[in-house]
Amino acid sequence: MAERIKTALEKAMERIADIRVSNEELEQEEHRDAGKSAAARFLAERNFDLAATLAGYPESGGPYFRDGAAEILIESLHPPANEATAEANRRAMEGIGLLKHDRDTIMQIFSELEYLFDYYQQALRQAQLHLREAFERRAGETQRLIEEQTGVKMRVNPENSPQFREEWLRTVNRIDTQYEEFLREHKARLAACQ
Repeated sequence: MAERIKTALEKAMERIADIRVSNEELEQEEHRDAGKSAAARFLAERNFDLAATLAGYPESGGPYFRDGAAEILIESLHPPANEATAEANRRAMEGIGLLKHDRDTIMQIFSELEYLFDYYQQALRQAQLHLREAFERRAGETQRLIEEQTGVKMRVNPENSPQFREEWLRTVNRIDTQYEEFLREHKARLAACQ
């Protein structure tokens, strides 16, 4: 076993021995990495000034810095299943707006994303309402039987049921899958913008 691993490692080392990376390519990657780090800080720290960081960045590395930062910000866009994700999306779009030059196209894409996110949240609310109603119908019968047996009035909350939570997670995953495709298209358009 150890011999096979060593042989695989040796083969991999032989393959990469011929790969040459120029200093220019290394510098570009360093600038991209700096942009990625700045974007991560921008998302994590409310007071981080991405515009000032970009303005103070060396002009020669600026385009690569922008590319790295934009990559992180674009990838951080997700269907807003809760308020925290919705806020993270707003913050990411704010950062993307600082990095991209084609304001008209960016604003058009942001408008479409806002519409998509609103529609997503409506779909979640509607699905939750239907699921709750279905579980309330089922729980109503159970509640009636328990009240008859015990003689005690009670209220069953279907959302406390493990079956409800399980079904809700499946529903959210199904809705997420539907919206992820549209979101991927918008992300690709944002990445292509200058």
